[in-house]
Parts: sequence; structure tokens; C-alpha cells
Amino acid sequence: MTRNSAALEAITKFNSSLVSLPSDISSLQVFADGVKGVSTSQIQTSPVNALVNTKGIDDDFTKYSKQLKNYLTVLNQIATLNNRITYLSTALDLYNFNPIPEIDISGYVTPLMNIYQKDVITMRNNLGTCLNSSSSKQKVNCKPIDDAYTNNITSAYLWYGASGSNPNNNPNNFAQQNTIGLQYTGIVNYTGATTFSFPVDVVWAQALPQFWYNTKNPTNTTNTNPAGNPAIIAFADAPWQFDTGPMNTTAWVTFFPLNIAPTINPTINPIISQPMSAYLPYSYSLGNTQWWTDTGSSTQRSTLDCSEPTFDLPCSIATNTAYNGGKDILSVNLHQIPNFFTP
Repeated sequence: MTRNSAALEAITKFNSSLVSLPSDISSLQVFADGVKGVSTSQIQTSPVNALVNTKGIDDDFTKYSKQLKNYLTVLNQIATLNNRITYLSTALDLYNFNPIPEIDISGYVTPLMNIYQKDVITMRNNLGTCLNSSSSKQKVNCKPIDDAYTNNITSAYLWYGASGSNPNNNPNNFAQQNTIGLQYTGIVNYTGATTFSFPVDVVWAQALPQFWYNTKNPTNTTNTNPAGNPAIIAFADAPWQFDTGPMNTTAWVTFFPLNIAPTINPTINPIISQPMSAYLPYSYSLGNTQWWTDTGSSTQRSTLDCSEPTFDLPCSIATNTAYNGGKDILSVNLHQIPNFFTP
């Protein structure tokens, strides 16, 4: 067999021919005339597995089995990330959860969709070109698949790294860090004078926009503005409820800006894989047409169940913020979506 497509074409034609068969096929016979005209010496009685790698009938793609398996693994991961970011984009638009103009979350989501979708298309085309190659053109047409394996690009995270194989965005720290960030989902709980709980989803931003921490008091400069810093952003994207009140679609954002020196370039350095102590939690809600927070009079505590979040092990992140002398508690718990990359 020199081309996998030939086998596929034969199976397709065979399946098509079955459609026209009558329901009663009792009149059909197996080799009604035997093997008339064919000498028994031409009949092959060896089992199929004994013929594999026999000269003239071997599978030309056997030597690429490891490369193809690796490439499909990376493709599945990037396709999963593309599906995830597409879902988040739809959710933001559905109920107008995008908290603009203060924070334009879609401004982070849309570029990621473009990146992941473009690479999915590229990788599928590379696979098609390789698998439809004749023996003489395999080495050239399967080169992208072989290169990824040779360069040890075994995950979507490595695909977007400095030594990645992606031809469209190489390297791309924004896309790379979100191979970790998009694996997260979470829940926000508030207990105190008011009680509410709602789910959140997560995206990693390479730079927060410029805005005051407390727009009710624009002169408040107690906290350092994190504008320009990378951040893990958790945001509501489904209707949620105050106490027993009606469901609402008020924008709500909790973000963890990274406390870094301005000399660190977030487009180059792997930012998200940092100890959680490097991230500072701040919670914002949009109420009465204004953003508010009370970080100036609150105490905060963040915990991580491993040393740092990585592609293979995105740590659970838990943050508790106490207000009003500890009477009110806002907790945010982020965790990996179970079996996120399982096909």
C-alpha cells in the first residue's frame, strides 16, 4: 500500500455499493464459480500480519507512526483551546458580560481565537498533505510532522515556545500562557450582609489596561495601578444571583495582576508559571454604573496547591478577601477543568 487515501477510497466505494443491495441476499453465493482460471499457486494463504513490511506491500507510513501520533496529540490540544476560547467569546457576547470600557476582555479573547484557529487549519492541512503523499514525496510533504517530533514539540505549550514549530506565530507568549490559563474555571462566593455565588471562566492577559482601582473615589492612590502588568482574569459569563433575588448579568471581574518589575517583558518571559505569591488578587464588580473595590481596607490571602501552575499541572488557586473587619468574605477558587485535553 503506497497511499492511505487509496484504501479509504476503496472502503468508501464498497460502503456505497451496499446501499443498493436488496434486503434478501440469500441468492448470493461466495465465489459461485470458484476460482476458475486461477492457479492455486497464486492464492495467498499467509495471514495478513505476516505480510507487513514485505517488499512491495508494506505501509509507507509505518516509519512516521510516532511522528503522526505526536502531531495529532498537539493538534488535539490546540483544537481544544480553540473550542474553549470560541465558547468564551460566545458567552461574553450573549449577555453583554464584557465589562467595557474599563476592561475589554474580548480584546484578549478574539486574538486568541485567531491564533488557535489559524494553527488548527495549518496543522490539518499539513496532515492532509503528508497522508496523501506518494512514496517519492513523503520526506518533503511530511517534514512539518517530522520536525515537530524531532524538535520535541510534544504539547501546545511547547508549540508556542521559542523553539516551537508553528509557522504562524512563533514564538507567541500570549498564546503559550493561555494554554495554561484556558484550562481553568472557577467559582466566586461572597458571604456577609449579602450572599451570592457564581461561576467564572479564565483568560490570561499579557497587559492590563489603565484605570483607577476605585472609580467612586478617583483620587484614591492607596494601591499601585497594575496597568501594563500581565494578569490572570476570572470573569462571569453566565447569569448569577444576589441572595434570593432575580438572576442578573452584571459584569464581574476578579483578576490577579502579576507584581513584576517594569523591566520584565511579558511578551517574552513565561509569566504565568510563577509562584502564586507573585500575583495580587483584586475583585471588581460593576454596580450603579461604577466600578468599585475595597482593597484599601481589606486583608487578602492567596494559596496554591503546588509551587507554580504549569501546562501539565495547573494548580488550584484559592483567594479569600476579608472586608468590614472580617465580617464579609469574598472567596475565589480556580481549578483545572477535569480531563480538559482528553479526546
